[in-house]
Amino acid sequence: VLQQIICGEKCSVMQATPTTFEILRASGWQGTPDLWCFFGGEAASARLAHQFANCRGCTNVYGPTETTIWDMFCDLTAQQCLTLTFFPLGQPIWNSMILVLDDNLQVVADTVDGMLYIAGAGMTRGYHLLPEKTKTVFVDNPFHELVEKLLAAGFPRAHKMYKTGDLVRR
Repeated sequence: VLQQIICGEKCSVMQATPTTFEILRASGWQGTPDLWCFFGGEAASARLAHQFANCRGCTNVYGPTETTIWDMFCDLTAQQCLTLTFFPLGQPIWNSMILVLDDNLQVVADTVDGMLYIAGAGMTRGYHLLPEKTKTVFVDNPFHELVEKLLAAGFPRAHKMYKTGDLVRR
């Protein structure tokens, strides 16, 4: 049914989880040249991107619910989809600060694994009626110079960062 809607309505943009796109592929759908695919809600693989090289292109969108869903994006043309070995998270959206830190909240070197932290305008204040859980993942932002810049730019919760639990590398 979804395949019929995409083709029948001549959709040009679709956002869904990678699992939904996998189900579409498993049903025989080969993609649509005018369709731009947004993968979000769970990890997207290079293999999935390869399967959508028949579409105009795709965007991997990353962001946990605690930071208003989208914090990073990576746009890829159909040709770029064919050459991926992994699907990058990409770059931050305009109102998010992305940090890759070690256990001591120090920035890790490029190519070194670290924990992904997010600060910015979209970050929630914490979990409703769960102060202990809030304290464990919404931590003080130790980067005072960045905090001042974020506050000046109108980011109201710049003093805190969200510890995503995701291990990444730049």
